[in-house]
Amino acid sequence: MSRIGVNYLDVAKAIPKLQAQGKPITGDNVRAELGTGSKSTITRLLREWKQQQGLPSDDDGSLPSELLSAVKELWSRLQAKADDSIDSHQQECDAIVSEIKQQLNQYRAKDTEWQDRVHALEEKLHQQTEDNKRLNASFIAEQQEKIKAVERGEALQARHQEGEAEKERLHQLLKHVQANLEHYQTATQQLRLEQEIIVERQRADYEQRLLQLQQQVDVAIREKTFLEARCAGLDRDYNASLARETAVAEEVVQLRQKYTTLEVNYDRIQQDLSEVSQELSAQRQDFEAKSRELMECQSKLKMAEDQQGSLQKALSAAEDKIIVLRDDYLLILREKGYLEGQVKQLQTAVTTA
Repeated sequence: MSRIGVNYLDVAKAIPKLQAQGKPITGDNVRAELGTGSKSTITRLLREWKQQQGLPSDDDGSLPSELLSAVKELWSRLQAKADDSIDSHQQECDAIVSEIKQQLNQYRAKDTEWQDRVHALEEKLHQQTEDNKRLNASFIAEQQEKIKAVERGEALQARHQEGEAEKERLHQLLKHVQANLEHYQTATQQLRLEQEIIVERQRADYEQRLLQLQQQVDVAIREKTFLEARCAGLDRDYNASLARETAVAEEVVQLRQKYTTLEVNYDRIQQDLSEVSQELSAQRQDFEAKSRELMECQSKLKMAEDQQGSLQKALSAAEDKIIVLRDDYLLILREKGYLEGQVKQLQTAVTTA
């Protein structure tokens, strides 16, 4: 991007300020008033202003046209070269800074995306952990229910064993009663009849009681079968829960591996970001070095301007010396003419004599 130079309007506005301050209207004073601008440009614009105002130019006829054109051409080349160098450095620096900013924004966007994915995986892992806890709680409840069912089965088994023992005892009692009946059958018929009636009654009671015990045993067997089926179902549920827990554990392991991979990728991105920051710092240092070179070029340009000013002063002094020598030459010519007249007069006098 080229610099904005001083124009004719700036010079025209600065001249009244110099006149109000009582300073002479020179290129140096105008440049000091403006605070910027090329000395050659200001001198050219000042010459135009003087021509428009009808004022004599200080440098009209003071320098040979060949020397003035050579100096102007040299100055134009130097100024064009300096402007091109400054523009190219500025464009390169702007392009480098823009590219680095784009890369930094891309890395920041990638970093934000990875962080979002890590948060999502952490939330998923937390949800899986909660599900695992609920499954463990359900498994513990099922285990407790299974233990209760086993205890009830054992209680029913004990009751069944008690019923069998009671049945055996009744059978033994019935055998004992039959033995007593056979023993006392020969005693008396009446007693036998009465005993038979009693035995029949007891037998009916015992059979009714035995039937009740058999029904209770059947109920206990059915309840045992139901409990065994329920235990089998609980075992299947427990095995399914174990399978789900194993699958969840494997998924947790996979998630942890993915999380570890993401952490490694995140560390690598951090390292890349650090390297990019280092490259940015190096490029910033390079930019500062180029800025210093630009300042040095500006300093050299200012020195060239100062040298041009000193050259103009030397040329002005040379012109003054030329004027003095011209005056001395004219004086010598007048003295020569005078001496030639004196010689002619002397020759005429000698000839006359």
